Amino acid sequence: MSDLEISPIHERAVRAADGFRRAEAELLEALRAVEDAHVFEKMGHSSLFLYATQELRLTEAVAYAAIQVMRKAREVPELREKIISGELSVSTARKIVPV
Repeated sequence: MSDLEISPIHERAVRAADGFRRAEAELLEALRAVEDAHVFEKMGHSSLFLYATQELRLTEAVAYAAIQVMRKAREVPELREKIISGELSVSTARKIVPV
Protein backbone atom coordinates (compact mmCIF):
# COMPACT_ATOMS: atom_id res chain seq x y z
CA MET A 1 0.00 0.00 0.00
CA SER A 2 1.36 3.40 -0.94
CA ASP A 3 1.41 6.44 1.33
CA LEU A 4 -1.40 7.92 -0.80
CA GLU A 5 -3.58 4.90 -0.02
CA ILE A 6 -2.70 4.84 3.70
CA SER A 7 -3.45 8.49 4.38
CA PRO A 8 -7.25 8.38 3.88
CA ILE A 9 -7.46 5.20 5.96
CA HIS A 10 -5.40 6.79 8.73
CA GLU A 11 -7.49 9.98 8.61
CA ARG A 12 -10.66 7.90 8.93
CA ALA A 13 -9.23 6.13 11.99
CA VAL A 14 -8.26 9.46 13.56
CA ARG A 15 -11.77 10.86 12.98
CA ALA A 16 -13.32 7.72 14.47
CA ALA A 17 -11.09 7.92 17.55
CA ASP A 18 -11.94 11.61 18.01
CA GLY A 19 -15.63 10.77 17.70
CA PHE A 20 -15.27 8.00 20.25
CA ARG A 21 -13.69 10.37 22.79
CA ARG A 22 -16.45 12.93 22.18
CA ALA A 23 -19.10 10.23 22.60
CA GLU A 24 -17.57 9.12 25.91
CA ALA A 25 -17.65 12.69 27.22
CA GLU A 26 -21.23 13.15 26.01
CA LEU A 27 -22.28 9.89 27.69
CA LEU A 28 -20.90 11.11 31.02
CA GLU A 29 -22.75 14.41 30.68
CA ALA A 30 -25.97 12.61 29.76
CA LEU A 31 -25.67 10.22 32.70
CA ARG A 32 -25.05 13.17 34.99
CA ALA A 33 -28.26 14.82 33.77
CA VAL A 34 -30.21 11.56 34.11
CA GLU A 35 -29.01 11.18 37.69
CA ASP A 36 -29.59 14.83 38.61
CA ALA A 37 -33.17 14.73 37.29
CA HIS A 38 -33.82 11.22 38.67
CA VAL A 39 -34.89 10.11 35.20
CA PHE A 40 -33.88 6.53 35.99
CA GLU A 41 -36.36 6.45 38.90
CA LYS A 42 -39.13 8.03 36.83
CA MET A 43 -38.62 5.24 34.31
CA GLY A 44 -39.02 2.60 37.00
CA HIS A 45 -35.38 1.77 37.71
CA SER A 46 -34.02 1.60 41.22
CA SER A 47 -30.54 2.69 40.17
CA LEU A 48 -28.65 4.58 37.50
CA PHE A 49 -26.72 1.38 36.82
CA LEU A 50 -29.90 -0.54 35.95
CA TYR A 51 -31.04 2.34 33.75
CA ALA A 52 -27.68 2.35 31.94
CA THR A 53 -27.63 -1.40 31.36
CA GLN A 54 -31.32 -1.91 30.59
CA GLU A 55 -32.39 1.30 28.84
CA LEU A 56 -29.10 2.36 27.27
CA ARG A 57 -27.99 -1.25 26.70
CA LEU A 58 -24.48 -0.55 27.94
CA THR A 59 -22.48 -3.51 29.14
CA GLU A 60 -22.15 -3.80 32.89
CA ALA A 61 -18.45 -2.92 32.67
CA VAL A 62 -19.06 0.19 30.56
CA ALA A 63 -21.98 1.32 32.71
CA TYR A 64 -20.04 0.85 35.94
CA ALA A 65 -16.97 2.69 34.63
CA ALA A 66 -18.98 5.57 33.17
CA ILE A 67 -21.01 6.07 36.34
CA GLN A 68 -17.95 5.86 38.57
CA VAL A 69 -16.01 8.38 36.46
CA MET A 70 -19.04 10.69 36.09
CA ARG A 71 -19.49 10.84 39.86
CA LYS A 72 -15.81 11.50 40.51
CA ALA A 73 -15.82 14.21 37.81
CA ARG A 74 -18.49 16.00 39.86
CA GLU A 75 -16.05 16.16 42.76
CA VAL A 76 -13.01 16.95 40.63
CA PRO A 77 -13.86 19.49 37.91
CA GLU A 78 -10.39 19.12 36.38
CA LEU A 79 -11.16 15.47 35.65
CA ARG A 80 -14.34 16.47 33.81
CA GLU A 81 -12.45 19.10 31.81
CA LYS A 82 -9.77 16.62 30.74
CA ILE A 83 -12.39 14.12 29.59
CA ILE A 84 -14.35 16.77 27.68
CA SER A 85 -11.15 18.03 26.02
CA GLY A 86 -10.20 14.49 25.01
CA GLU A 87 -6.98 14.54 27.02
CA LEU A 88 -8.24 11.67 29.15
CA SER A 89 -10.40 8.70 28.20
CA VAL A 90 -13.03 7.20 30.45
CA SER A 91 -11.05 3.96 30.67
CA THR A 92 -7.93 5.82 31.79
CA ALA A 93 -9.93 7.97 34.21
CA ARG A 94 -11.50 4.80 35.63
CA LYS A 95 -8.04 3.62 36.67
CA ILE A 96 -7.27 6.81 38.60
CA VAL A 97 -10.74 7.45 40.08
CA PRO A 98 -10.16 5.32 43.20
CA VAL A 99 -7.05 7.34 44.09
